[in-house]
Amino acid sequence: MKLQSLLICIFLISYQIYSQRSQISETTKQGWTTELNVGLDFVSNLLINPTAGAGQSRFGLGASLGFMTKYNKGKLSWDIDFNTTYGVQKVGTGYLEDNPDKKVPFQKNIDNIWLNSRAAIRTSYFSKFYYTTDLFFSSQLTKTYEDNFLSDIRDRGNPVSKFLSPAILQFALGMDYRPNDYWSLFLSPASLKSIIVLDDEIANDVATDESGTVLGSIHGNPFKINEDGSADFENYDNQFGASIRVVYRNQISKRLAINTNLVLFSNYEREPDHIDINWRNEINVTIFKGLKLSLFSFLTYDHDVFVQVSDAGKPGGVDGLGRRVSYTQQVLLKYSYTFDTNEKR
Repeated sequence: MKLQSLLICIFLISYQIYSQRSQISETTKQGWTTELNVGLDFVSNLLINPTAGAGQSRFGLGASLGFMTKYNKGKLSWDIDFNTTYGVQKVGTGYLEDNPDKKVPFQKNIDNIWLNSRAAIRTSYFSKFYYTTDLFFSSQLTKTYEDNFLSDIRDRGNPVSKFLSPAILQFALGMDYRPNDYWSLFLSPASLKSIIVLDDEIANDVATDESGTVLGSIHGNPFKINEDGSADFENYDNQFGASIRVVYRNQISKRLAINTNLVLFSNYEREPDHIDINWRNEINVTIFKGLKLSLFSFLTYDHDVFVQVSDAGKPGGVDGLGRRVSYTQQVLLKYSYTFDTNEKR
């Protein structure tokens, strides 16, 4: 009787394992899957001899290029999520009122490079836990001058930002929990984060209060005022702490898809209660066969970084610099194409 019961248990366990393995082999694909996205944002208003109060000409052009790729091979998985968005606009024509020698220039209204790469190995074929390495990078594409102009109309002599000035590079080791194909929760007790400002002139830019007291570097790199009034700055701020990444990507319906990627970081060595946030969201509504209407949004916060404080009651809508949550948004008409080289396991 005991032997019979043991054989029945072995049979049930074997059947369960076989069923799980069959289900995995049917659903888990091996190889590469890559989705390429190209988006365009275009605005044009042309006014020639407009009536009084009718407005002025405006031209705006924005674009987005991105790809998401995934590789599966046995227990190994590798995900890469890359996106870059860029937009400029020109309001008015002719020459500047406060500088009649220079024509109205283009202004930048969005500029962002965003990359996340995750390599992971399952603890077993049936486990939902992965040993994971996580890499994150963020920066800008082109130079930006005062008042977000693409050219130095104020004769400042140096841009306020450009590629790798500033930039964020973060590397983390930890455990990833993936309960299904949509959710991923990554926890890392060992994360390295670096704020990079390679350009010395940009690294030397500071934020001050109303009395002129230096509050710190605009971009978060270490900055120190000496007793003689001179300043010492560094091009890197290397931090060690803990991080959490939450990823949700799902085709909610035939026409609606959501992709969200949230990163939280706490510095062990300096003010760990101030949590750095980097959150990217994308909502896609399919119009027709790969043609989509997309809403991109980026939300960031870093206590070490000073941002332009929005104030509709101030000239230009900006009231100095401060520590605030920063939010940007872009609406695009986008075309997406998927390359699938998978083979069922």
